[in-house]
Amino acid sequence: MKKTTGLALVLTVLAAGLLLLAASKDRSDTLKVTRVVDGDTVIGYYRGHEERVRLIGIDAPEIGQCFSLEAAKMLAHITLGQTIRVETEKDDRDKYGRLLLNLYRDDGVLINKVLIQQGVAIQMAVAPNVRYISELYAAEDNAIKYRVGQHGSC
Repeated sequence: MKKTTGLALVLTVLAAGLLLLAASKDRSDTLKVTRVVDGDTVIGYYRGHEERVRLIGIDAPEIGQCFSLEAAKMLAHITLGQTIRVETEKDDRDKYGRLLLNLYRDDGVLINKVLIQQGVAIQMAVAPNVRYISELYAAEDNAIKYRVGQHGSC
């Protein structure tokens, strides 16, 4: 009887641990985008709080610079009014207090990368948040090579 009870306890603890691990891997945070500030910054609700969010690994033209309006419009087209899946990296805030996030379309494509591919942003590595920097750099290299967006107009 003792062996059966001990085995049942071990199996229960293992099963509970596996369920917690699966739940933590599957849990995706979301952001409800309510406003686009510019081509690399949005405002929205994250974990119940309104946040100013800066996209990780990219830099879009500042307001008034060549292609700034196109960058903001594209980010708005993709995100405004949407609830999108997001993830943080090592540092979750920048020196201005903005939340730093990677944003994903419904199909799993990284929105940060899409903005670079479309030539409305460039890659910008800021350590330690460099998880996708090689992908972003390659996207920028192609956009420059094919003169996409600002690379062909500015």
